[in-house]
Amino acid sequence: MGYTHYWTITPHVPEPNELAGVAEDAAKIIAASEIAIRGGHGSGEPDISPTGIHFNGDDTLDESYESFDLTVDLSGFNFCKTAQRPYDVVVTAVLLAAKDRLGSLIALSSDGDPVDWAAGLNLARRATGRPGIAGFVFQASLGNTVGA
Repeated sequence: MGYTHYWTITPHVPEPNELAGVAEDAAKIIAASEIAIRGGHGSGEPDISPTGIHFNGDDTLDESYESFDLTVDLSGFNFCKTAQRPYDVVVTAVLLAAKDRLGSLIALSSDGDPVDWAAGLNLARRATGRPGIAGFVFQASLGNTVGA
């Protein structure tokens, strides 16, 4: 086991370009981040498109771990182990932006606590220009969940 973020996408028929807004947010978040973000294997460029978002930390800096992969066709349970490496901030920012856009279609949880999501929340709000993006909350009876 390692430090992990989890998400579940409700099975549904995706709307055309459903992920397009999240992809735009991800591109803005990566551009605004001071973290070196690479492609899914820790090298090359991140793959951000209306059909999917795939990135990792920089392998040459020993900042990569597990690839972050978010696509609308990945309905059901998904996760990304970051081992709290620097790209974790970008992962949490993208997940919070996705929750803001997709609402009840995506449920988020994490091994982390609210303090672990604070930098990602700030990055998501700053990069997208949406100060109303909801943050991480802890509900003792439900475990760690995101959004209220």
